[in-house]
Amino acid sequence: MNEIVVNVIAVVVTSVVIPLVTLLGAKLNQWINGRIKDDETKKVVEEINQIVSTNVSFVFQTYVENLKKKDKFDDKAQSYALRYAQEKILNDLGDIAKEHIFEHYGDINGWITKQIESTIYNLKK
Repeated sequence: MNEIVVNVIAVVVTSVVIPLVTLLGAKLNQWINGRIKDDETKKVVEEINQIVSTNVSFVFQTYVENLKKKDKFDDKAQSYALRYAQEKILNDLGDIAKEHIFEHYGDINGWITKQIESTIYNLKK
């Protein structure tokens, strides 16, 4: 009788409990990796936004304001300010941030230009 009970328990453990534990372990691992990726993505996005905001503010304060005071902020100066901000942002972005932008938006320069324009619009408001 004891031998039958031991065999039944062994069958239940090998056919039910072990696959269940394996499945739950895999799901837990997947959930943890998802959370880590989400947290990392959030940090990268926050870093990118800070870099854009800081550099747009810097270019505005050091270049644009001076020209506006002298009434010399024309189309040529505006174009230069945009390129200057783009260069500064690209220099400050790390490889992970650049990969994130490329992966999600494609054209890094086009995306940076949009972010600069958006930041300027928000600053004016």
